[in-house]
Amino acid sequence: MEIKCPRLVMSATLRTIDQKTISALFGDKPNFILWMEMTRRRITIDVLITGNPTAAITKRIKKDLKKDPSMKIIWYTNSKMKAEESLVPAAENVLNELKLPGEVIPLTGGSGIMDKVFVTDAFGRVADEIDNDPADSPHSVDPIYHLPNIVVMPATSAANCGVSSAKCYRSYRLGPPPSMYDLVQEMGRDDRVGDLPPGANRYKIHLSVPLFVSLYVRVMSVTNKAERNKQLVGNYEVLTAIMIPTTCQNSSMEVYFEEDSEEETKHPCGDFCSYCSGRVQNHSGKVKKNTTIDLFTSDLFNGKSPTFGEVLKFVKANKRKIYVTGFVPKTLAGQFHGLFLQLLAAGILELDVETAQTKNVGLDKLLSKHIVVKLGSQNTEEGVSGLAILQPAAWVGITTC
Repeated sequence: MEIKCPRLVMSATLRTIDQKTISALFGDKPNFILWMEMTRRRITIDVLITGNPTAAITKRIKKDLKKDPSMKIIWYTNSKMKAEESLVPAAENVLNELKLPGEVIPLTGGSGIMDKVFVTDAFGRVADEIDNDPADSPHSVDPIYHLPNIVVMPATSAANCGVSSAKCYRSYRLGPPPSMYDLVQEMGRDDRVGDLPPGANRYKIHLSVPLFVSLYVRVMSVTNKAERNKQLVGNYEVLTAIMIPTTCQNSSMEVYFEEDSEEETKHPCGDFCSYCSGRVQNHSGKVKKNTTIDLFTSDLFNGKSPTFGEVLKFVKANKRKIYVTGFVPKTLAGQFHGLFLQLLAAGILELDVETAQTKNVGLDKLLSKHIVVKLGSQNTEEGVSGLAILQPAAWVGITTC
């Protein structure tokens, strides 16, 4: 008689399509499925666009730890090298400047299983537990090992599973999360025990155009075309959700993952997301739509495919024409980057690989300088393909006049 081994699959980010994939792998349908409400509404999700996101995050981490030295922080990035070679020393400088005891240890895909267990355990412990564990404590480690007090943990998606600390009140993200799965998992590292008031825990995404282009380059270097296209879809789903939301971002995330859930049945979170708080309007400032259309179609993209750097320079050079009086950025570059990213999310602009480098798609030879920008296309209401920049529907979510 055949006896089946019980199997349990559980995740906060499991969609219907994932359930079907798992069933196919097991070669069997599940006997029981339980869908529960996916809500993280005690955590404030915020999006900030700057010309130098690393410096902006470093400044905020310093402010956080100065206010609460016992806090633990995860600093996410899409690059193992960035985490280990750039974010670690930046965070160590913060601890040195504040004269705080503790360590900065990264957790990335390059960490071996033993390293991950060790770092995960250390991050999950607070200083009192490390200092005062009795010898017979179930948490005790071999005396030969020193369990460090990790204050800041630079990390990639390797930290999305198993990492939990009662004192983790902040997760910072350098660059866009690769997918909605990553966004929700990273956000879920905060507020593990609910000891702070609603909104006090924060998940902050810091963006710039080069960071999104860097992610695009990484995806375009993926060998398998189907996987490459899947990842691109995930990238743009996130970009749309965080840059041009048209409803509460918490509601959108819940509907994305919950079974048989509809947006109309959800209530807004209040002010715990950038849409409900109105902060989304600061992403790009207020622009003149018709003037922007004229400048882009007749000048910037008239028979040309500029680089992303050239687009940013063009927007900056024409800022008094593009931006509404009173909304012209004066010193900060963030709103130039914000407008670019919103136009990308809307499909008004598209990234592409320059013709001379298309032979390197699927290889690890692509660089950011090989990426060009083009005007995107969308179907009109009549079903005819045309420039997205000319379609009123494409501008929804961008503050214009």
